[in-house]
Amino acid sequence: MPLISVNIPLYNREAYIKACLESVLAQSFTDFEVVVLDDASTDASASIVKSFRDPRIRYYRNEKNQGISATRNRLVALSQGEYIAVLDSDDLAEPERLMQQLAAFQKDPSLSLVAGCAAVIDADGQPTGQVWGSALSPEACAARLPFSNTILHSTLMAKKAFLEAFPYDAQYKSAEDYDVWLRGASAGHRYRVLAAVLSKYRVHGSSESMFFSREIRQNTLMVVSAHWQRLLGTNFDDATREALDDLLYRKGTALQNPKLSFDLLHGLYAQKAENARFSHALNKEIYYWWRTAIYRLPRFTVKNWFILRSPLLRLMAVREKTAIIIKCILFKHNILMAPSHNQRKLVYDIGFHDGQDTAYYLKKGYKVIAVDADQSLIAKGKEHFAGTLSSGQLTLVGKAIYEHDNREVEFYISDNSEWNSLNRDFAGRNELATRTEKVSTIRLDSLIAEHGRPYFLKIDIEGYDVFALRTLSPEMAPEYISVEALSLTATHVPDEDESLATLRELQRLGYQRFRLIDQTEFAAMEPDKPFYGVNRFAREPFWAGILRRFLMKRGYRLKRYSNRDWINARCNHHFEYGSAGPLPEELDGRWLNAQEAAKALRYQLADAVKQGLTGFWVDWHGRK
Repeated sequence: MPLISVNIPLYNREAYIKACLESVLAQSFTDFEVVVLDDASTDASASIVKSFRDPRIRYYRNEKNQGISATRNRLVALSQGEYIAVLDSDDLAEPERLMQQLAAFQKDPSLSLVAGCAAVIDADGQPTGQVWGSALSPEACAARLPFSNTILHSTLMAKKAFLEAFPYDAQYKSAEDYDVWLRGASAGHRYRVLAAVLSKYRVHGSSESMFFSREIRQNTLMVVSAHWQRLLGTNFDDATREALDDLLYRKGTALQNPKLSFDLLHGLYAQKAENARFSHALNKEIYYWWRTAIYRLPRFTVKNWFILRSPLLRLMAVREKTAIIIKCILFKHNILMAPSHNQRKLVYDIGFHDGQDTAYYLKKGYKVIAVDADQSLIAKGKEHFAGTLSSGQLTLVGKAIYEHDNREVEFYISDNSEWNSLNRDFAGRNELATRTEKVSTIRLDSLIAEHGRPYFLKIDIEGYDVFALRTLSPEMAPEYISVEALSLTATHVPDEDESLATLRELQRLGYQRFRLIDQTEFAAMEPDKPFYGVNRFAREPFWAGILRRFLMKRGYRLKRYSNRDWINARCNHHFEYGSAGPLPEELDGRWLNAQEAAKALRYQLADAVKQGLTGFWVDWHGRK
């Protein structure tokens, strides 16, 4: 009887199953079997598996498609080993994987499960440079699991008895693994995550984690809600489930129901005594989420003083308490004051130009992938941002976003570099001279597959924005997006289809809430309120207006305090004209549904034409 069974669920993976099996057969540890269960594939996957002559490979097939949970459960039943290692059919195992995990079990027999880290590869098997996962002790793993899935399935090795006691739940077509880990943790089972890279995780257009991303989000919330209900000994209503979703998964926005979110954390803190072995690690994790939630309060009001009554407050330094209170009082949007180490997310700047927007994202602490087809601008960027390039915080990509990868196309360089474009008419506006150079191309999907899915995506590529959106799939689309809406010039007024094309693409990508942002003032435009000449200075404080008028009467020449001035002051950054400006969550204004957004564009465009404006510079901001 083999000591280890390697379980491989298989469904239509003819392009990857051969490499997957070869990686398993190349293991340094040899006392194992490979159990492949084909969930009724319709491609050549079966013949590829059968072509292997190694007696350790056992192939089975479901008569009809059963789904992932039923397939994983049957794999467990078919396995003969004391330990079960899981490897999905499009991923690869590192040669020392089985040996390292077995050693961890032998060192600590009380463990039920050992996982590790995974290096991310693209569809062609090339490394992307990303590594998912981090080393976690059993105590830290138990503390993290209520908040996020820290166990990568394709790095898993578990005792067979554990997987038999906690079978995969067939109601989940995704996140089924997370449910198993949480139910096992509730029963006191111990897990460890090794620092070693045990597998190569393949990211491609048809991989499950991308194709079912929205379903994964929904199922994950169901799994986590069930676990928190077990921890707190209560049933959640819809409002509580929404507060949990808000707390854990909508990190880019202000809390919608702060009281419920904090009650959840306080309740978990009160229950920690039941799991005394993990109390220190759990306290640390709860405090992290409690502190992060404070920074996400939409504003600091008397109603929110309840946060200061939490026993967790004693873990916060007096200096930090004072700073939080001052910031909350001075700034309406407390979320802007979040510390940079909590904001170290991935941002894409498509249309790098001179790096104005990239500089702001870097200043905020984000990791940035910046793209521009003009090689001279990329060269200047490498010189200007040498420090962040060497640290890895910034990556510059000298390619054009296009509908096909790896093509050589003509890119038009304008005398006004802001107008550089794949579209000759845009680059040569106002009869400016242009020249062409050959550039390499890449789709947005391919770019994201290579560098990772971002939190925020900014697109400003002069006349090619909507075409760039068409190279993006809904599964790859980030939580927030900013894209130039349309162009109005003295000689061109867009028709209905042209003006709404970008909004329709955003809807296709799954965005449900929108803001139409005037880029001269960084102000949101409403569907039924005039903007031009009316609302530009609505942000001037009352006292500032009185002082300005008082000084002007005495001969001083002062401009009005505009919305742009307010944004510059609040973000502690001077946004030059031409920049895309702050991140969507940093701006005021009501988020509109699709119908209201379309109405806003029609109304404001008609108003701009009526007033004889020769420019209409607006961006769409989208939110999932």
